Amino acid sequence: MMNPEPLLVIPVFIPHEGCPHCCVFCNQRRISGFTEKSVTAEDVRVTVQTWLDRDGPAQRRVQAAFYGGSFTGLP
Repeated sequence: MMNPEPLLVIPVFIPHEGCPHCCVFCNQRRISGFTEKSVTAEDVRVTVQTWLDRDGPAQRRVQAAFYGGSFTGLP
C-alpha cells in the first residue's frame, strides 16, 4: 500500500464571536485571549502565508483548518 503524500494542515483559530454568553465551560474570551477584535480575511491570509513560508508546500497537499467557532454565528 502506498503512503499518501504528506498533508500540511494550517490551523486558523476563529473564536465564537456570535455567542453573547460567557459560560464557564465555553468562555471564548478566556480560552482564546481574544477581546473584541474580530479575525479578518487579512489575518487568515497572513496566518496561511506564514505557515507556507515556514513549511512550504514542497509538492504536498495543503489544507486550512478552522477551529474554535462558527462562521454562521459571526456578526
